[in-house]
Amino acid sequence: MMRNKKPTMSDWQDLYDAAIEFKKEKPWQWLYDADLICVQNPDDKTIGYCSVMGRAGEHYALGVVESSLEVDCPRTT
Repeated sequence: MMRNKKPTMSDWQDLYDAAIEFKKEKPWQWLYDADLICVQNPDDKTIGYCSVMGRAGEHYALGVVESSLEVDCPRTT
């Protein structure tokens, strides 16, 4: 992951466009906080674990952590 790269105006625009689309889609209406969505960065192959928050109507957010060790959920084997 490129940690020292400063975002460009285009990067900021992409972020805001994604936030607007996220709000329009309202994924908190069908996903729970505990539902994890895994995404892979095509550049460095790291995995991000995403959680959509807001099902209870208190706040709306998209959380992403890079390590499964940071995900606080029961494991099954």
